[in-house]
Amino acid sequence: MDDSDLFEMAPDSVEEMKEGRHSVSSRGSLRSWQRFVLALLLFLDVAVIGFLVLVMLGRMQF
Repeated sequence: MDDSDLFEMAPDSVEEMKEGRHSVSSRGSLRSWQRFVLALLLFLDVAVIGFLVLVMLGRMQF
């Protein structure tokens, strides 16, 4: 991605940005199931890291 791509993605005016016509492209072109999978993976990453921190601190034993 170079600078010209960034300029093409930017809204042309403040009115266009306020109307929200640009919100779809700023969110990306992910489908709803793809956003769900990413959110699920992020949640699982945080849960596993938190579990490992608790085990390392000795707050949880198994």
